Amino acid sequence: MFCTDCGNQVSDEAKFCPKCGSTINAKPQQVVFSKGEMQKESSLNKVKDFFIKYKVVFGVLIVVLAILGYTKFMYTDGDIKGTWQFGDESNTAIAEIKNGNSIGITYIDNDEQVSIFVEGKLKKENQAYHLNIFDSEISVSGPLDGSTKEEIILDMIGSDYPTEAYDYLYKNSEVKNNNLTISLDFSKMPIIVRKLVSENIDFLDSKMTLTFTPVNNNVLQVNLWGYDEEAINLIKK
Repeated sequence: MFCTDCGNQVSDEAKFCPKCGSTINAKPQQVVFSKGEMQKESSLNKVKDFFIKYKVVFGVLIVVLAILGYTKFMYTDGDIKGTWQFGDESNTAIAEIKNGNSIGITYIDNDEQVSIFVEGKLKKENQAYHLNIFDSEISVSGPLDGSTKEEIILDMIGSDYPTEAYDYLYKNSEVKNNNLTISLDFSKMPIIVRKLVSENIDFLDSKMTLTFTPVNNNVLQVNLWGYDEEAINLIKK
């Protein structure tokens, strides 16, 4: 062993340097951990690392889900849904617009009749629009992809009244007591559907009338009038 001050060699047991009198520093003692203490320390470090990684992954997942949710809401065609209860007020108008689809509903104070229109872009072939009105469901669909629409399919499901469907010039007219499915020319003129109070086709007093009209190459407008109920549930599926 050597003196750290003068470099003189001294014995391992010496506490002072015989040449310069400096104190000889003893070797630092190494701390020895038991096997159990080492395993405990290792386990604690692993737990800390796990929670740090878990927090990072969880934070990234939240950000990704938030981005996906925002993207789905803003950049996809949303369904048009709504239920409106009409009270004593007259001329009440409600409108909803999302991704090019719109709904307008007006309460008309003439014999308590309701007028309603639906207008939406048709981007997919065989896009179906459904009207659920208490005692019946009406579905309209067809090859309405913007390039060809020679015909349209009308389905009246579960109606409590006889139903007549025809185009504007009264061609291809058909009446059924319950379910009605008919193909009509949709290329030039509106299509009309009537729910008849009487089973006699000559008695055209109707409880409800629907008109399906092409607005342009990819927009369909549906008009409903002559309905005297207090609520209408309109759904586009």
